[in-house]
Amino acid sequence: MKSFNKEFQRRWKGLPLHDATDVLRLVVTTDDIATATQGAPGCCALANCCSRSFQSGAVAFYRQKAFVELPDGEGGLRVERYDLHPRTRDFIVAFDEGLPVAAGMYFLRPPRPSHRLDNEVRAKRAEKARAARAAGEPTPRRKPAKSNRPKKVADFLRDGRGQVKFTKGTAVGKPRTK
Repeated sequence: MKSFNKEFQRRWKGLPLHDATDVLRLVVTTDDIATATQGAPGCCALANCCSRSFQSGAVAFYRQKAFVELPDGEGGLRVERYDLHPRTRDFIVAFDEGLPVAAGMYFLRPPRPSHRLDNEVRAKRAEKARAARAAGEPTPRRKPAKSNRPKKVADFLRDGRGQVKFTKGTAVGKPRTK
């Protein structure tokens, strides 16, 4: 997060960052695509479209998020943070891989409530983890670790209709000999 904050301050020099509240529609032209640079978050076709459409001074498109400098309605500027629509995300991936992309309309969505900057639950969880790390305690994992051990035979044969019963001396795939 610290590297993002440094990059944000370098690029937008003190402008406030806000979560978007409305969908932003972008009409990408062939000129936007022709003048774009692959792999550059601030010079891709979508960034060129924002610069042309909204006179944005600095724009950055990443694979999950977009940051667009827009007027705030009071004569100033602010940076709005958006989630990418799946079609827009596919456009960015295809463009960065050098595949042909089509001009057209693409969408930026406001972040979901769980992904907003002011999400209190995430902030409390992060504060609790910071305190645990400072105290030298392990931080709780949200997801259980995946096991590398192979599954047992019973895991493959269990179908939910009852208990699997094995007879002594049988193995899976081998007939019982007398």
